[in-house]
Amino acid sequence: MFEKLLEKYVEPLLVYVRKNCVEPVVTVDNNLVGSFFRLLDCWMYQFIDTELKKITAEETEILEGYLEGLFIFCCTWTLGATTNLEGRNKFNIKLKEFMGKDNKFKHPT
Repeated sequence: MFEKLLEKYVEPLLVYVRKNCVEPVVTVDNNLVGSFFRLLDCWMYQFIDTELKKITAEETEILEGYLEGLFIFCCTWTLGATTNLEGRNKFNIKLKEFMGKDNKFKHPT
């Protein structure tokens, strides 16, 4: 599921930003993707097995239920955040297009 979401959102949105958006401060792809994973990691800490806590099947199901929403959030605040206002508007439209009309996660307008 994780790999599927990476292919659905991260890679195409990164290509879109590079081709269609202006960044006031230029970034590199590795930086944007690294920022995406660092932000995602902040939300995933509770789903990491440790010596003190093992993740249950129920917790895995909970994560799977909102993993796409986390991807959308992290893409917005990393891949799309470095662009100017016009680029953010374009990014928002493209992200909603990738999400599809029947997506259970609603992106604010």
